[in-house]
Amino acid sequence: MTRLNSLDFFRGLAIILVVLSHVAGIYKFDYFGLLGAGRYGVVLFYLISGYTIYYVLTERDVGRFGISNFLIKRFFRIAPLFYLCLCLAFIASGEMTALPFLFLGFIDVTTFNKILHVEWSIYVEIIFYLLAPFLIKVNKNKQMILIVSCILLSILWRYIYIIEMSNSDTLKQFYYFNPINFFYSFLIGGYLHKVVRYKADMKISVLCVGIIFAVTLIIASKFILKDRFYLVGDYLFILLFSMMFLLKTIGFPKLRIKIFEAIGTLSYSIYLLHYFILNLINITFVNYDTSVKVVISLLVIYLVSFISHRTIETWGIRMGRGVVK
Repeated sequence: MTRLNSLDFFRGLAIILVVLSHVAGIYKFDYFGLLGAGRYGVVLFYLISGYTIYYVLTERDVGRFGISNFLIKRFFRIAPLFYLCLCLAFIASGEMTALPFLFLGFIDVTTFNKILHVEWSIYVEIIFYLLAPFLIKVNKNKQMILIVSCILLSILWRYIYIIEMSNSDTLKQFYYFNPINFFYSFLIGGYLHKVVRYKADMKISVLCVGIIFAVTLIIASKFILKDRFYLVGDYLFILLFSMMFLLKTIGFPKLRIKIFEAIGTLSYSIYLLHYFILNLINITFVNYDTSVKVVISLLVIYLVSFISHRTIETWGIRMGRGVVK
């Protein structure tokens, strides 16, 4: 199934961006602007998720109770490992709050992303799962209008709350990680599914020009905006990732980079576990050279995530399938 291989390829790319960003932040190992790369990796995850959700809800036989089956399977795909990580974090800290277990942590500014340091994106994902069954009914033309509207809403939100009303870094992050900021990325993923599904006649040369154009915009905006590049970076990277996705899926469907696909298969476990492991290695090997700690961390992250995927994730997937039978 070439299409699914492509999805794993881009999941691998996304999680690499996220992990390298946190490596740069925790180990003070920031080369080539890696410190901010994680947010663009998450945007890519959302793009892939939007594509996958539209694929599942429109091309697979989800049965008579399609929407409820979809939501149940998604819950068991996400919740077991997420809940386990939350419990371990709460045991370690001695504190507990119910909001993350209800996927409502984004409403509390004091804890919204301070437990696992990645959980904010899970909340956004869950909200889109709930909305997706209704959004897939929007036709292609209206979907583009919806995408543009969500991008404009996101821009307005950032201007009002992040630039004008945030007087601290905590508030800026709180408003930036709000679901309103990222719905457009899911919708674009869904739109890409329609493009691929109906085999739109897109020339490879046009996609290559689009990639060059997106890269040029990113470099120019980074140079001009500097520290405020993050305000527009998502929109530019989503353009780049969209062109790359179409080029890979339509132009080179048989191209395989198996190491990216292998990492992409483990991406959910890596995503939830890597931040804790990076900090643990940093503390445990405090006197070691930074490059040594980075290598040890990456190896441990892969090993632990491999075990987590084969046990907890696989169990959750089986449970979800069993419930909807």
